[in-house]
Amino acid sequence: MPYTREESLDFAKQYIEASRDASAQYDSRMFWLAGGAIGLSAAFLQSIVKNGIVAAWLLAAAWTFLIVGVLLVLISYQLAIRLYQSWILYWMCHVGDESDKARGHRVEALRLGHRTTCLNWAALAVILSGLALLCAFVFLNAK
Repeated sequence: MPYTREESLDFAKQYIEASRDASAQYDSRMFWLAGGAIGLSAAFLQSIVKNGIVAAWLLAAAWTFLIVGVLLVLISYQLAIRLYQSWILYWMCHVGDESDKARGHRVEALRLGHRTTCLNWAALAVILSGLALLCAFVFLNAK
């Protein structure tokens, strides 16, 4: 049974608020995790490495992974904004029937949602890999 315009807009509003909150929390945590790891490792580099750097490539790789992870989160955030806009357009066009215009917005929203999810998982994997490399660097250099 199709929804009325008011029901669709109410649902859209609730969905968008919940999605925006969850997305903002995820993006914020990923930024703090990656940025904090880079900042802390840079700040304590001298105290971690006392007798010269062993396996400097690990540190360079870790920082590269963390920076790439932050970039992936930024791209994901931009896609999420477009995703919300597509769902809004879908619900605004959806007035009790599935018009071609509404279907187009729905397909676009689903496509953007899939891409955003993939980018979020990729960012998580890259950031965790960067943290693992950073831990390996600290383990090899802390004496």
